Amino acid sequence: RSHLLTAVGCEGVATPFGYALIDVAPDARMPARSEIEPRLTVGCAASAGTPNLKGNDAEIIALVAQTVRAAAADAGLQPSEVVMAFVKVPQPAGSADPGERVRGRRARGLAALGTGVALGEIESGAITPDAVGRDLRLYCSRVQAFGGPEVTRIEVIVLGNRSGAGGSLVAHAGLARDLIDGTSLKHLLLGAGLRLDAEGQLADPERIAAFFLKAGPSADGSVRGARTTIFGSSIPPEKHMRAAVSGLVGGLIGTTRAFTTGDPIHQGPEGGGVACAIVRAA
Repeated sequence: RSHLLTAVGCEGVATPFGYALIDVAPDARMPARSEIEPRLTVGCAASAGTPNLKGNDAEIIALVAQTVRAAAADAGLQPSEVVMAFVKVPQPAGSADPGERVRGRRARGLAALGTGVALGEIESGAITPDAVGRDLRLYCSRVQAFGGPEVTRIEVIVLGNRSGAGGSLVAHAGLARDLIDGTSLKHLLLGAGLRLDAEGQLADPERIAAFFLKAGPSADGSVRGARTTIFGSSIPPEKHMRAAVSGLVGGLIGTTRAFTTGDPIHQGPEGGGVACAIVRAA
């Protein structure tokens, strides 16, 4: 009963590493669920069959939504209680869309929209045939979606907080306005109970057990109205994005061991991103 979600690329100041999220059965002597604070719980699920990512979008979105709901149920969570869903879908061999500048973009968009449907953030009827990758007003604020050639089915890991889960960890999530939005990330961590020192830096960064950020620029490559070369240089766009966000997060939490990646298509508002932190309760 394990899921391995691999995302390649450690450009910038990111250290190649991994997080192991291990769900341990709570002690039978623990108090009843209603008597203790909610703590981190993890749920996993995988689709029964291989989705046809070049097939009917509505069917793919429905399959993603079904798998996300199954992962939430595995964690003992209602969809509204899911803090973050990590969704991986098979990497399409190629795309006929010349505008797909980052590989697998459409597949990740379908995964994000399906998660939004599952978590009650997006109405399925609002997703028109031309919406995927184009109507970026449709987004889920609690998903990070990935694609890979090594998977043949939809795989989902959800994080949430549930009374009775045990342990000392709590998950928190939030949105970033853009690639350089350290302020929103700091507010996320303050909301999780961390403190600032006299210089405005995190006073207790050692309480951060894991940090995940997926962020990217607007569709035209601009950040806060100014042009960048993210989509206009010889360097692949995803390398630009990972380098940028790894520096932002590293400077904020004081470590190169954080998961950072780019191109959050339908994941957070356009030109922004989605962040999640797992922290040790005070």
